[in-house]
Amino acid sequence: NVRGDFICFLNHLKSLEGAPKEVQGNFICFLNDLTSLEGAPTKVQGGFNCGKNNLVTLNGSPKEIQGEFSCGNNQLTSLEGAPKVVQGDFSCSNNQLTTLEGAPEEVQGNFYCINNQLITLKGAPKVVQGKFSFGNNPNPNIKEEWKLRKENPDMTEDEIKLKMFELTNNKNYIPKEAQDIFLF
Repeated sequence: NVRGDFICFLNHLKSLEGAPKEVQGNFICFLNDLTSLEGAPTKVQGGFNCGKNNLVTLNGSPKEIQGEFSCGNNQLTSLEGAPKVVQGDFSCSNNQLTTLEGAPEEVQGNFYCINNQLITLKGAPKVVQGKFSFGNNPNPNIKEEWKLRKENPDMTEDEIKLKMFELTNNKNYIPKEAQDIFLF
């Protein structure tokens, strides 16, 4: 266990094996050569920043975060492995995400997913206390989708897709892998 912050950025680390299991402050491991978070602390009482690495997955990330969680500027295609609740901001901007599957269920601060490849907000947190920022993604109707999800948290994915189709009158809105459930 570490009292206070644990800072290991700019060390060309390829692994977090041997890192402390609990940190009472912030855990900062950005700007390394990490491809995995295996070995990361399980509990961080401050923020966790693993941005600007070569991560393709968040498996191994802390389960408890009492501050912000930043995983931006990696090569993530999924948020699987992210903590379920983040008590601060959550940032996954500048990755290769097409959906938000695996995102935290609750973010008590802001949620940033700017500059990805999002075609749907499937998997978005049920609760975001602050702002939800999703600019510079290929889906032109993403703002309407967020409003729909926020106002109707109990809608199924199929209901959301159908409602978005009705609202936009644009079958291109629906991801290709989901189009087979509709008769056009």
